Amino acid sequence: MIIDLCDSLDLFDRISNRAKVFSELEAATIFSPMMHSINYYHRLGIAHRDIKPDNILFDSRGKLKLADFGSAEWFAMSDAGTMTGMWRQRFCSIESITRRLMCRVPERLENVCFC
Repeated sequence: MIIDLCDSLDLFDRISNRAKVFSELEAATIFSPMMHSINYYHRLGIAHRDIKPDNILFDSRGKLKLADFGSAEWFAMSDAGTMTGMWRQRFCSIESITRRLMCRVPERLENVCFC
């Protein structure tokens, strides 16, 4: 398995080290990719369940990476578009998730259909 090196500060540290609040533009540059990441995993039937500033990492280019899927659960979508049938595997490791995703990353799946 190959994973990205996220050697810069996580979101918790970025918040803690600031003397002032984020501007709207700064917040949007974090919030937008975070929501795209969450949406990506939800479309695959994965609920992260532990999103917090400590689990939002950034690579050397400043690109946001969602981390720590230890509490993640699989779910199905109902016809009404709501999450149903959540269940927890005994240990939902990143290895079990990547097996299902076939080790692909969101940046490379823009035009892939998961039908």
